Amino acid sequence: SGQSLFRMTSGRVSQSAGQRPRAFGQAAVPIPEQVGARPRVGRIAVRSGLDLIDDSRRPQWALWLDQACAATDPSIFPDNGFTVTALQAALCAITATASDDPEAHVVGALSLAVNAGHDTDTVAAIAGGLLGAAYGPSAFPEAWRAAVHGWPGPPGRADADDLVALALATARAGC
Repeated sequence: SGQSLFRMTSGRVSQSAGQRPRAFGQAAVPIPEQVGARPRVGRIAVRSGLDLIDDSRRPQWALWLDQACAATDPSIFPDNGFTVTALQAALCAITATASDDPEAHVVGALSLAVNAGHDTDTVAAIAGGLLGAAYGPSAFPEAWRAAVHGWPGPPGRADADDLVALALATARAGC
């Protein structure tokens, strides 16, 4: 389940996060929760992981999530190299571009994320991960999927299908 995946990974992430282990580990809650608890394709239940955060921190996280979902411009979260503001900027990009068309939503959200400024690769990676969990890889434009490759690159290049298989194998192993 999403909860067990979070509980297995959050301790490892928090221990290796350095300066802000609690914030880093707690910022990881929404992503694994989406993978394990999504009720419908295309729906991102932003608050689904709040019950996994300790009671003393839950109101602050609820406020941060509410701020992100109420905003329409991810650039208002300029310190987006920090895990909390990166998550806020990603959620803002997702909610500000909601669409009934999954591909239009992905393209709109990721375009908004990368144009927000500052640490946009992190913001877009978070937004892309959440959108991928909600819609699956078919929502990403074919041209984007065809251009995706993993390390080490040609020759022996991993393509998007290889990366999806690797992600599934990793999720099944609980790592």
